[in-house]
Amino acid sequence: MVDRMAETFKNLGGKLLLKTKVKSVVIESGAVTGVMLDNDILPADAVIVTQETIAALDQLFDIPLQDAWLKELRETTKPSVCTFISVGIRTKLPDILPVWRLEEPINHAGKTVTEIAMLLVKNILRQRGI
Repeated sequence: MVDRMAETFKNLGGKLLLKTKVKSVVIESGAVTGVMLDNDILPADAVIVTQETIAALDQLFDIPLQDAWLKELRETTKPSVCTFISVGIRTKLPDILPVWRLEEPINHAGKTVTEIAMLLVKNILRQRGI
C-alpha cells in the first residue's frame, strides 16, 4: 500500500524527501510559507506537523508560543508519540474548514471548548502575530 501511495504521489508531481529533518516551520506575515531543511527552505502553501505537540511547538517555531493553554498543556500533559502517515498538498485551503462538535465540552484555561476546528492553529498563530 505504501509503495502505491508513493508512486501515485510521484506521478502527480510530488517529490518524496526521505530521511530529511525539518529544522523549523517558516512563517512570513502570519502565514506558513514552507519549512527550513538543513541548508534550504522548501516552499509550501500548507504544512502538516506530525511531531508530538509540545515538542513541535517548542522546536519548530522560531517564536516560542507562551499562551495560557500551552503553559497548562506543558504542566499537565505527558508527551506521547504516535505514528502518522501524512500527505502534504500544495493548495489553498477553503475559508470554511471542518469543525467537529465535542460530545462533552472541555473546560481548559478558563474557557469552555465545545468544538474543534482546523482553524484553531491558524487563529492561534494569527493572535501571536506569527
